Amino acid sequence: MLSITNVLLFLTAYFVLFYGISRLANSYGSTKEGYLVANRNAGVIESALGATGCWLTGLGFYVAAQQFYNNGWVGFFWFTFPIFIGLLLFAWVTIYINRRVPNGFTTTEWIEKQYGAGVARIFQFVFIFASFGNIALTFTAAFKFINFVGIGHAELVTGLITLCTAIYSFKGGIKTSLITSSIQVIVNVILAFVLVYLGWHLIADKNLTDFLNGKKQIIDLFDPVLFWTFSYTAFLTFITGPTMAAAHHQKSFAQQNKQPWKAWVIAGPLYLAITTLMAFFGIMTLAWGGEVTDLSIAQLYLFKTIGVSALAIFGIMLLNVCCIIIDAHGSSVASIIAN
Repeated sequence: MLSITNVLLFLTAYFVLFYGISRLANSYGSTKEGYLVANRNAGVIESALGATGCWLTGLGFYVAAQQFYNNGWVGFFWFTFPIFIGLLLFAWVTIYINRRVPNGFTTTEWIEKQYGAGVARIFQFVFIFASFGNIALTFTAAFKFINFVGIGHAELVTGLITLCTAIYSFKGGIKTSLITSSIQVIVNVILAFVLVYLGWHLIADKNLTDFLNGKKQIIDLFDPVLFWTFSYTAFLTFITGPTMAAAHHQKSFAQQNKQPWKAWVIAGPLYLAITTLMAFFGIMTLAWGGEVTDLSIAQLYLFKTIGVSALAIFGIMLLNVCCIIIDAHGSSVASIIAN
């Protein structure tokens, strides 16, 4: 199994690398325009990857796979499709917002101009509350992983991740966030394919179509329980995605040529593709013979069977996810305060 010494050495190298990236992006952080909106020179692709990364936190990384594992393609559909639509809806909303506040910096600024200071303060409270919820979901997964591999010191490890991410993230502002999250998303996609390759021999003799309905064998797209449960999720997604995702709006204000809708049109299909890849771990675990209901534990047993290398790869993916969520939400909170 992994040792705490090896983990700390890896974390040191990891954060030295990303701090170096933040130093390269630091020229953007020397002014308010640079720090908050990257001199309005952010690329479409890096913004699309950054937006996708915001959704590939505890939600896309675990919940999508959990749905496929327990509820099959029906649960996966009702979880991911509302987020996909929400990203496309955001493309329309951001056109409206950028017309109303053409040189804006943060979501709070737009809300205050549109609805008043009172509503803006309510937004800030709800956003921060939602951010802590998403961070808690992600770090719950991190705690489970740390405890499973037996390295101990979960509080120390997660504390270091939080502190070091905040240091490199706040150093260079939104440009650092865009660059690092793009790298982390791309690395996670590559590592996900590597994990599938390493574990394929365990399920090579199985017909994966036999496992598309999940442990509960749900075949009805309009299954009453799932449909009504995710109706609430969809409703919340349509609200929080376009109006409350401060990390998204900050990226929109930073876009080149003030045409941020392009990034979100790309982010929608990109999110679906990457989430489907992550959800494949749910199918793999079920086909392999996962017994427990909690996929976050069941798939760790799968990776343990593959070997220590698989656990290490998954740990790196989880680290990337933790850094993205702290970076995205932390940068947005810092920008609201700075503005």
